Amino acid sequence: MADTFCGSCGVKLKVSDKACPKCGSRDRNNLVGDGGVGNEALKLKAKDPSGFVERKLKLKLKRAGQTGQRAEERLEIDRTSNKETKKLHEVREQNEEGKWEKVHCTEDSFPAKRRKK
Repeated sequence: MADTFCGSCGVKLKVSDKACPKCGSRDRNNLVGDGGVGNEALKLKAKDPSGFVERKLKLKLKRAGQTGQRAEERLEIDRTSNKETKKLHEVREQNEEGKWEKVHCTEDSFPAKRRKK
């Protein structure tokens, strides 16, 4: 049987609850079984002493939209050069044997726009 939790505050809800008794939200999260895989994300920024963001890194664990397999997404933005910005976007999916396979990889560079003064 599925358990239902409030989508806002996480309180376990009864089937008869139309709104969360704690916060009043009508958002729902359903958990079926205990083998679910949650989405996790990590965001990092590296700044120079003036506060200019030189690098950004985003890592995300999720389910792939088309295949439903577990997936890792990596997005890197590198602004250390005064002439160009580099972008790396990579997606890997876990196959049936549990091995990670790269399914998408793009590397782009763009002319520098915003730079430290």
